[in-house]
Amino acid sequence: MDHPINVTFIRLIVLLPLLGAAINFLAGAWLQKTFGKSAISLVGCGVVVLAFILALRGFFAMLGLPPENRFMLDDLWRWFDVGGLNLDIAFWLDPLSMVMTLIITGVGGLIHIYSTGYMHDDDGYWRFFAWLNLFTFAMLVLVLGDNLWLMFVGWEGVGLCSFALIGFWHKVLANTTAGNKAFIVNRVGDLAFVIALFSLFAALGSVGHPTLVTREIAKYAPMLQGMTINFAGWPKSPDAIRCRSSPMKSSASSSLIWMCFPASLRRARHSCLR
Repeated sequence: MDHPINVTFIRLIVLLPLLGAAINFLAGAWLQKTFGKSAISLVGCGVVVLAFILALRGFFAMLGLPPENRFMLDDLWRWFDVGGLNLDIAFWLDPLSMVMTLIITGVGGLIHIYSTGYMHDDDGYWRFFAWLNLFTFAMLVLVLGDNLWLMFVGWEGVGLCSFALIGFWHKVLANTTAGNKAFIVNRVGDLAFVIALFSLFAALGSVGHPTLVTREIAKYAPMLQGMTINFAGWPKSPDAIRCRSSPMKSSASSSLIWMCFPASLRRARHSCLR
């Protein structure tokens, strides 16, 4: 993990669906009117199928490596360097994210192909595939992002696309209501996510390793055993106390997000999902 193999193909897996989304958003209406819906299908499905082929290439390349060396990094450029926080636009591929990438591009590609028939009679055909391509891009950023802030960008993209696709048939009030409900509930999750990121960065900084790069967190997280988080000035409700005194253990980046949900908001989220 400390010495990943530097590659350049991971960025193509991520950026191909973004390219498809850009083409369909910017020229989709014209393409559909001029060349028919088959042109939209070719762009929308083609970019995801190509991404899946590249993912398969990465899978077989990873199989040829010793198990302890199955880590790949595609570093594009420095994102920002503020204080002690140094983050890059980079994508990380390990066995787990490899499986998720194959699912997103493989199953996602099948969903795209199925949608060519399911949505064929819809006038907003091009708009649907633009959002579906963007959704695929956001999911890939979410699972391949090298750091938690980049993962958060993917998280936000998935939330935006969910809102757009749930309320796609926006002339029906029930659809727009469901989309708004999903959007609002996701903003609650965003708040907990951001609190977790700042808390984790502060905790790692207190032991001399301020970072939000996932592989570095995995390396330094054991140093946080037994630590507690205190949010000064929070109201002394039982839920707030539970959050402010929760132990920062090695699974902090995921468990803190959940523990920082007040119980009432968790119940609201469950009722919305039902």
